Amino acid sequence: MANKTTKANNPARPAATAEGSMEQVRELLFGEQTRRLEQRFTQLEQRLDELFTQLQGRLDNSGREQAQDSKQLRVELQEFRQDAENRLAAAEDQWSAQLGEADKSWRAELKALEDRLQHATTQLDQDKTGRRQLAELLNKMAVQLAPDAE
Repeated sequence: MANKTTKANNPARPAATAEGSMEQVRELLFGEQTRRLEQRFTQLEQRLDELFTQLQGRLDNSGREQAQDSKQLRVELQEFRQDAENRLAAAEDQWSAQLGEADKSWRAELKALEDRLQHATTQLDQDKTGRRQLAELLNKMAVQLAPDAE
């Protein structure tokens, strides 16, 4: 009877024993599988951590490489720009010199033409007979012819 009294006085105990028994049954049925799954999850977590670390390293390397490439491109662009400016300045100097020479040539030719025009004008002035001189000459001829008529 003591056995019955103890069970009757402590009703939670059979539930705890039943629960413990269920836990033992679960352990027997699924314990090994649960441990393997937990081990597998742990391995997968470790593998994911490794992969994450590798990816982070790759991203860091990629970022550094891109920064270096960007710097290199900036340097090359600056060199290209400087080279283009130098070529442009050289071409500008060359064109300026050629234009200066052409200007000198045109000015010399213009001066020569002006001199020839001036010489031709002077020559024409010397060669032409002025109206007054022509009138005087005609008057003299008329006077010489006129005495016959008188």
